[in-house]
Amino acid sequence: MDRRWFRLGVAGALALGVLLVADPFGASSGAQSAPPVTIANVGSDTAPALSDDGAIVAFASVDDQGVSTIVVHDRRTEVTTPLPESVGGTSPAVSGDGCTVAWSVAGEPGNEQVDPGPQPSTTVAAGDEALPDDGTERDDGANPDSGADPDVVDPQPLLAPNTTAKLFVAERCADPIVTTEVTPKVPPAELGTPAVSRDGAVLVVSSGTAVVRFDRTAAGYQEMTTLAPDPMQPPAVVGSQVDVSDDGTVVVFSAGIDPLDPTTSSVYRSDAAVDTLSVVAPSAHQPSVSGDGAVIAYTAIDVASTVTIRNGDAPAVPLGAGVRPQISGDGNHVVYETESAVQVTSWTGDDVVAFETVDTVTLADTSTASGPAVDRYATTIATDVAP
Repeated sequence: MDRRWFRLGVAGALALGVLLVADPFGASSGAQSAPPVTIANVGSDTAPALSDDGAIVAFASVDDQGVSTIVVHDRRTEVTTPLPESVGGTSPAVSGDGCTVAWSVAGEPGNEQVDPGPQPSTTVAAGDEALPDDGTERDDGANPDSGADPDVVDPQPLLAPNTTAKLFVAERCADPIVTTEVTPKVPPAELGTPAVSRDGAVLVVSSGTAVVRFDRTAAGYQEMTTLAPDPMQPPAVVGSQVDVSDDGTVVVFSAGIDPLDPTTSSVYRSDAAVDTLSVVAPSAHQPSVSGDGAVIAYTAIDVASTVTIRNGDAPAVPLGAGVRPQISGDGNHVVYETESAVQVTSWTGDDVVAFETVDTVTLADTSTASGPAVDRYATTIATDVAP
């Protein structure tokens, strides 16, 4: 199961790198990546998220006391701004228009992560464009070693009994910036990484037992529904990574009965337009959905982890070994992490045969701490760096 409910500031410093692709990735373009650009910021930075045009980068910044804050960098103005009331925030999401930023705060500020104990090692290959090599962890639930034993997962944080996590949304295009707390009907003990629709009108987040959906109203964000598989014994655990389509109608998530065994997890697709909840793939997690809600990327678990895409009822298409896939808004590119590199695989999808032509480009010979982020057309990739 992909559950990394991590507290920031426990694994060392981290720099944020942005890879600027010279041209949009086309399936036959032979695209080349520009040298990575590091965003200058005081603190160690992790968990980047990108707007559709790649101009807005939201991330969590941890100071030397281990306190995290949600920060937004505008690449057009080169201005970096901490968001108000975001202390303790982790793993932000940003809307496609760049105006809405959402994040969660763990239930018991000050609790430390459990001792991680022995973990599978990751080999970092030398590269000409390797990003800075320090970092912390993010809570999006993937082992960076694509060939690691799926039974080996990262430890859970310590949460005191009866504490609740919190969810916040900032409207950064307002003057001044407006930050509000979004309150689920059932107080959650923990929250995953939120996802936001293109205009920020729909917000979804995992509570560990379900995916909670909020719609923006005149009175603020209101809980509209919860999504979960049919009742299981024991109850299903919903993975921390969720995603939502541009218009907010399609939500993807993973859930399974054993959080320590990703092979028990399945990827689900909820379509509000037709009121359905369907299984996309068994033995799979870490889902991401294209802007139109048609194409879903996920990590399939077999002998090793395989990045896979599926368009509706068409057969699944494996792209190769890897983890933590993120699909671009246009649905033609997936950025993901292999054992020691960040890659983008692209396809045309415009001919009679979908995904007829595929290119794979290696962007950086380095592992990430959080997994990569991608803008709408894969012209900008944002990564952090594994410790």
